[in-house]
Amino acid sequence: MAGNNLFGKQAQKTFNEMKKKAQRKRSNIKNRYGIDLSGEIQIPSSIDEFESRSDYFKWKKQINSFTDRKNPEYRYIQNKHGLVITQKQFNELKQGTAEHRRKAFEQAESMKDLPYIEDGKVLETLGERAEKTSIGEAMGITMPKQFDREAFEKIKDPRTIGAKIEANEKRKDPDFYDERMIQMQKNYIELMFFVLNQDDPEQLKTLEIVQNMNPDDFNNMYHSNLEALAFEMYPSPKKHAEDGKIPSPAKMLQAIEDYEKLKVDRDSLENKLGNF
Repeated sequence: MAGNNLFGKQAQKTFNEMKKKAQRKRSNIKNRYGIDLSGEIQIPSSIDEFESRSDYFKWKKQINSFTDRKNPEYRYIQNKHGLVITQKQFNELKQGTAEHRRKAFEQAESMKDLPYIEDGKVLETLGERAEKTSIGEAMGITMPKQFDREAFEKIKDPRTIGAKIEANEKRKDPDFYDERMIQMQKNYIELMFFVLNQDDPEQLKTLEIVQNMNPDDFNNMYHSNLEALAFEMYPSPKKHAEDGKIPSPAKMLQAIEDYEKLKVDRDSLENKLGNF
């Protein structure tokens, strides 16, 4: 121990006041919310336990932050199911979800003029289809529900909060949405390898069309013709290996060829639709 020679009477008085304040708050949090912060917020019994003035000042900074009523990291919200999160977590979830919704709306806006195709015919735009169904159904865009106090009150399982926090962290990556489209295209190409006849040069030529598409263009094509291209139309290889049935790729092939002929892409989409 360093002994009292490092600290004067004023420092000892300040330490005692901060110690009581921190102990009171730490105890209140444990009693009210069942959260034990003793491992995170350590409170020495005496100022003499600090090895240096530097250690003491670091402790003071931490305790001032802990006892600051405006610090959202140590303010808590509890819902009717007894689930507790910090005000900081609540704020981040609310802001992160709002940002995800904003990006989803932007993506929907960029896709709204894409044609919706069935049997090689343009029936309407994806925007018009979304008005009749939903953005998720028409465009495959995940639109999270708004996160607010009302939404928090409905959550019972702490794992739901954990999943939301993890999802928000992933979405902070500027490449998150691009990576999703890239992975989706890779998954579809794997599906095509299973469904198509590897000995048919025409089918392989159609496969090459998809392989050579950029992810944006593939995303546009896929959602323009869900009726023929949806993953659900062609269940997993494992399932078909069990029942011995492989779905016909006819609709898939036709949809890809039709899309290729229409030459739909983000740069020339508006002009193309004017000719339909």
